[in-house]
Amino acid sequence: MSSNSRGGSILCTGSTMGLLGDLVPSAYTISKAAVIGVVRAAAAELGTKGVRVNAISPHIAAASFDKRVLQQIFPRATSQQLNEMICSNYSMIAKPVSLEDVANAAVYLASDDSKGVNGHNLVLNGDNKLKL
Repeated sequence: MSSNSRGGSILCTGSTMGLLGDLVPSAYTISKAAVIGVVRAAAAELGTKGVRVNAISPHIAAASFDKRVLQQIFPRATSQQLNEMICSNYSMIAKPVSLEDVANAAVYLASDDSKGVNGHNLVLNGDNKLKL
């Protein structure tokens, strides 16, 4: 782009729950599905102006935030049970997505290395057992 051109990259946070619709309350699933739809619509509208719009949709990340959310959904679950939910076959990943994985995806999508990527929902699903 020339120095007079405007452009940029907008990143939104989706979730695999917006694609799968299980484990979490329906309001969360609906809101994350909406994020993915907004990304596609905004990418089409803003792409002609040089602005790329993409989403990052991690599966359950091994973070305290996810444990707190799961604790609210399953108030009687022990800490060990919550850990098992995050790392079990139910979550369909052998190794949970880390916060570093999400950060690396954001750096990639915001960089010029991804200049040809627009309207994409980058699913972070650990070892790729989760097929979406």
